[in-house]
Amino acid sequence: MQGKALQINVDNYDAKIVLAGVYFRREMFDLAQMVLESLPSDKNSEVLNLFGLIAMGKDEKSKASYYFKEALKVDPNDIAVRMNLGILYLKYRRINEAGIQFERVLAVTPDNNDAKLHMATIYMAENNLIWLKVLSRNA
Repeated sequence: MQGKALQINVDNYDAKIVLAGVYFRREMFDLAQMVLESLPSDKNSEVLNLFGLIAMGKDEKSKASYYFKEALKVDPNDIAVRMNLGILYLKYRRINEAGIQFERVLAVTPDNNDAKLHMATIYMAENNLIWLKVLSRNA
């Protein structure tokens, strides 16, 4: 069922982005992608970010990475994209790259609790690796 904004104007760009976001949150990835693909091909970091989230939801990590990086080319200051790219890196244990993204988020929004939590996860992982190396040398 389409929202009223789409009933009034089916070409409403912003309403389509919202609708795609709703489909994404309901894990209706194919519908979300179909709505996004109906948009003009102009570069929009929010649209590219949604494409990346859909790819991440489908466990297509290289596609997700591509879309997030394209979104950052359009808007290097898009905090949501940096967070999502960091989460993608963290999910696939690319710890250093994840840390870079979260540090950039915290440089702009130092009170971002999600970024702080992810950085804490990274510090814990790094400390565990250090202790494992120390223990293996002493064994």
